[in-house]
Amino acid sequence: MMKTDNQYLHSQIISRLALTGALFIPLLVRLHIINIPPGYSTVNQWSLFQDYSSMIMPSFPAEIGAKLTNAINVIEGFLVVGLILGYKIKLIAKGASLLTGFYTLNLLVLFGYPALYRFPVFMLSVASAILSMDKKHPWTIDSLLEKTALEKSSK
Repeated sequence: MMKTDNQYLHSQIISRLALTGALFIPLLVRLHIINIPPGYSTVNQWSLFQDYSSMIMPSFPAEIGAKLTNAINVIEGFLVVGLILGYKIKLIAKGASLLTGFYTLNLLVLFGYPALYRFPVFMLSVASAILSMDKKHPWTIDSLLEKTALEKSSK
């Protein structure tokens, strides 16, 4: 039984790292911290990303769409930091699930179900939702804070 628990806990950290990478790498590309050769990504320049964002959010005026694009990038940054550190992991995972779920629904409504095969956002949304349902989150700041609180209360 213990081996199964350890396997589960290891799969949780691997899932967290995969989600972090899936959110972090596009953010780094958009901010020109890392470069992807042309042809591999349609959003490897900020202006292209803004154009792409206005395409998937057509019901918003350009000015509001640009502000939403900036806000989404800031939110992604907070989600990445939270996933890396493991701070408030349930809340962070729910936020990642909502953000990627919103994006998934937009893709589905605007481009139909084939778009879901081109982008991994549906998988990210589901993986984030599953991570948010876990009761224990080892290797996180949350688990360290919980352990410290238990030690203080037992004294």
